[in-house]
Amino acid sequence: MKIVIRAIEEASLSKIDLHEFAKEVSSDIDNFDKLFVIENLFKVACSDRELFIKESDLIKKISWMIGLDNKDYLYISNKIKNEFGLK
Repeated sequence: MKIVIRAIEEASLSKIDLHEFAKEVSSDIDNFDKLFVIENLFKVACSDRELFIKESDLIKKISWMIGLDNKDYLYISNKIKNEFGLK
C-alpha cells in the first residue's frame, strides 16, 4: 500500500497523465489493493452526500484502467452508495 500512497503523492506534485498513473499503480498492486483504492475513491466522492456523474465516471475509468473487473466496480459502487444513503 505504501507504493500506492507514494504514487498518489508524486502524481499530486507533478502533472502526471492519468493513464501513466494507472499503469504504474496497477503493475505494483494486487486485486485486493485495487479494490481498496476504488472503494476509497468512492468514499471521498460520496463524502458530501452526493455522487455526481462526472465523479462516478472518473472512478469507473480508473477502475477499468487499473484492471478491476466491472462486477467488482459495481459491487463497490453500490456498497458505498448504500453506506452513504445514496441511490
